[in-house]
Amino acid sequence: MTESSGDGQLIQIGRQIREVRKRQGLTLRELGTKVGLSVSFLSQIENGRVELNVTNLEAIGRALGVPLITFFVNGEPPGVSLTRRAERRWFDLGNRAQESLLVRKLGNLEIFTIRLDPHSEPTRASSHQGEEFTFVLRGSVRITLGVDQVYDLAEGDIIHYLSDLPHRWQNISDEEAEILVVNTPATY
Repeated sequence: MTESSGDGQLIQIGRQIREVRKRQGLTLRELGTKVGLSVSFLSQIENGRVELNVTNLEAIGRALGVPLITFFVNGEPPGVSLTRRAERRWFDLGNRAQESLLVRKLGNLEIFTIRLDPHSEPTRASSHQGEEFTFVLRGSVRITLGVDQVYDLAEGDIIHYLSDLPHRWQNISDEEAEILVVNTPATY
C-alpha cells in the first residue's frame, strides 16, 4: 500500500483492523507479538498514519484469522455482511460452471453459490483445509469426493464433508443447477 492508495483507504483499512482486533479481545501488544510488529507501528496502522505493505497486512490477517478482503470492505456495521443481488459477480469455473461469493466478510465462514449448465462436465477438483456444506437449490447435481465417492443429489438435498477431500461438482440434468456452498475457513 502506498500514499497513492489514498489516505482514505489507509484509514479504512486501519479501522477494519482495529474493529476485528477489538472484537476478538486482543490488545495492540498481543497482536504485535503475533505479527512481530511494535505497538506504536500497529497504532499508526490502525489510525491510517503509515503506509502498509501487503506482507504486513497478510500477517495481520493471519494473526486475526480473517481473509484480506475483510480490510477492504466497509459500509456495514460490525457483524453484518450485506450483498445485494445487483452487486453479485459471477466467476467462470470452467466446464460450464460459474461461482458467486455471497458473503464478503465476517471472519471464518464463506458462503457462495455455484451455477452449473445442463449436463456440464465435472468442475476442476478443489481441496482445502476445513469443512464444507453443500445444499442443492435447484436441479440435480453429482458431487465426487476423493476418487470414488460419488453422490447424486436432488433439489433440497444436503451433504457435509471434510473439504480436504478433493471434491468436484457436475450437473447431471437437462436444466441449469444451482448449489449453495458454505465452507470454513474462508478461502477468499
